[in-house]
Amino acid sequence: MIKLFTSLAILAIAFGSLRSQPLPTLFTNAGAFVHQITVGNGVNETRFRQAVSPVSLSLPVAMGNLSIQGGYLYIEQRDSTGTLDASGPLDTQVNCDWTFGRVALSGYANIATGMDSLNIAESGLARDMSRSDLDFPIKTFGQGLDFGGAITLGHRAENWALSAGGGYIVRGAYSPDESVSGYDPGDELTLTTGVSYASKGWTIGLDAAGKLIYIDRLKGEALFRNGKQMTAKGSLSYSGQALRIDASVTEIIRMKNRKISDGLLIYEDRDSNGNDLRAKGKISLTPFEGLTVFGEAQFKDVAENSYDTGDSLFLGAARLWSYGGGVLVTLGGTETLTIRVRRGYGWLNNRQDDTEILNAQVAVRLFF
Repeated sequence: MIKLFTSLAILAIAFGSLRSQPLPTLFTNAGAFVHQITVGNGVNETRFRQAVSPVSLSLPVAMGNLSIQGGYLYIEQRDSTGTLDASGPLDTQVNCDWTFGRVALSGYANIATGMDSLNIAESGLARDMSRSDLDFPIKTFGQGLDFGGAITLGHRAENWALSAGGGYIVRGAYSPDESVSGYDPGDELTLTTGVSYASKGWTIGLDAAGKLIYIDRLKGEALFRNGKQMTAKGSLSYSGQALRIDASVTEIIRMKNRKISDGLLIYEDRDSNGNDLRAKGKISLTPFEGLTVFGEAQFKDVAENSYDTGDSLFLGAARLWSYGGGVLVTLGGTETLTIRVRRGYGWLNNRQDDTEILNAQVAVRLFF
């Protein structure tokens, strides 16, 4: 499952439902991006590279909007011993949002078109890809048939807006690698609330969410419980005629996971690290119609998790920061082209390994 799209399906409607939204328009997105991170201590280095070609379609439906996303993924790991790689299609994500006055509804489905039953090498790459401290945009090749939805209630009073809601995802069973079948990850329950204040082009917001992930099972037997999560996000934005500013700080608090079975542990792809602090900032300038130039920066600080040093689930603290920018050009009055490049640095494993980060993206949006 593409975790980015999962988060959007459950949380974006709660965090953004009270802001003014443009009328739904039929459009498609296509492009490619590369995320590369080199990890090492100056002697032995490992380079991870993820290349993705995402494709999405968004179209209006009665009282709402339907979006479909998919793509193709290539990932490789290269070190002094050689190169491991894997590639294949991603799962297909389907989201539908509806707004009825003060009530917003969303539906979500993950269709299992991606890779599963990976071999040993591919399975290892998939586990590395899911690590929070490596910060890959795409976390898995594919999982099972998942479905769910969310409901958000909103209220506006002058410059203030309040929201509260919840969502639930039923996660289907699948075979994560060749040696394992009947792996059934736990369902996910999310509760959200938010408040915002808007005045003279500025908007300040504070959002909170709690997530409960139920027990993972293998052939019906309890295997693993992910720790509960609490998320707090503060945001500040300004929208003017030629200038836009967006900034946010997010803290993700992860409770300790609980390994129930002494047998094979399948995936631990949501809580691989400790608490997670993230900060983002972006400034966009539109000097004239059809051209937008932007600069952006990101910071991520991941705490050491709560397992003992010798435990197979232990991961040390990490810190990553990156900066860059790009341009957005409107072509033919409707189509848009976005080019973005980010460079970054940091460290992993309690400062034992340094990191270098490169992220490059090209995307085209076609309106119909």
